[in-house]
Amino acid sequence: MVRGDIGKGGTDFTSSVEVGVQYNISEHGQLTMKYKSTWLDYEDGTPGEVGYFKYDTVTHGPAIAYTYKF
Repeated sequence: MVRGDIGKGGTDFTSSVEVGVQYNISEHGQLTMKYKSTWLDYEDGTPGEVGYFKYDTVTHGPAIAYTYKF
């Protein structure tokens, strides 16, 4: 599976990309293994003024999930 998104709202820019595999173990169980990366660019206020806040980061790493459907 490959999934991605791009957004803008309360942030200047946000995007996310994930790549992985899903395996149906049974009719009710599914195993998902993926690698996900999220970019976030947020700025509030004016640079140099009291209370100015800037948050610019990339968070990434592996994820493993087991889903049970009933």
